[in-house]
Amino acid sequence: MSELVTAERWMYGVLAGDATLHALVADRIYSEVAPADATFPVVVFQWMSGHDVRGVGPTRIMDDLLYLVKAIGQTKAFTDIETIANRVDVLLHAQSGAPTGGTVYGCVREEPFKLAEDDEGISYRHLGGSYRLWVI
Repeated sequence: MSELVTAERWMYGVLAGDATLHALVADRIYSEVAPADATFPVVVFQWMSGHDVRGVGPTRIMDDLLYLVKAIGQTKAFTDIETIANRVDVLLHAQSGAPTGGTVYGCVREEPFKLAEDDEGISYRHLGGSYRLWVI
């Protein structure tokens, strides 16, 4: 279970530590869901699925995890959050690292993600991708 914590610690550290992304969203980077009172735009990453990778027998070698990472804007235009989503991709795709407690051997984007929604008359746009992480 600690592989999930390692993955999220790494993602948050990479995203929050970048000055360019900080200029776009400040400290508004969240795991799972943004707070109800969040100011937009935000970046949210959330676990989607994963599985243990084993050798022969019960020994777990690493975890293969899939996360959705997206920029969310309170807007009707995807172009308003495109720069944020592109920066997230630059920071995560084809990267690795060793945060406290584990190692992320690699991270690659597997597919793009785009969603438009309206909630009580307010328009939101989501733009990002699903990212595969190999973690121990």
